[in-house]
Amino acid sequence: MKSIYGIKGIALIIILLLLLTACSSGDKKEVFVPSYTAGTYTSEQLGFNGPVVIEVTFTEDSIAEIVVVSNVETDYIAGPALEGIPAAIIENQRLKVDTVSGATYTSKAILKAVEDCIIQAGENAEELSK
Repeated sequence: MKSIYGIKGIALIIILLLLLTACSSGDKKEVFVPSYTAGTYTSEQLGFNGPVVIEVTFTEDSIAEIVVVSNVETDYIAGPALEGIPAAIIENQRLKVDTVSGATYTSKAILKAVEDCIIQAGENAEELSK
């Protein structure tokens, strides 16, 4: 008989814990929705071999296009960064993307240039880095 009361007691405790957990209020994070001044903005940042010029086109609510206007980086080293990072930023609509191993300076120049363009377009780049 003691084992029946023990099982019922454990079941009751589990039910109470589940009820308390279900009733707790969770912290809800606000979703950041960017708002840009539509247009095309340009920024020049220093890569490994020299300047990297980036042009970013914004709609009112998204990053529409990122073009590498000019650079003097080594193609076979920096190429993956020059192509992949802009594509990842557009896909994610965030600056929080992976840099390319072996092309760290170029990767950071692209990210810094896009960040600068975001600021020019009137938005908080820090929010898009999260």
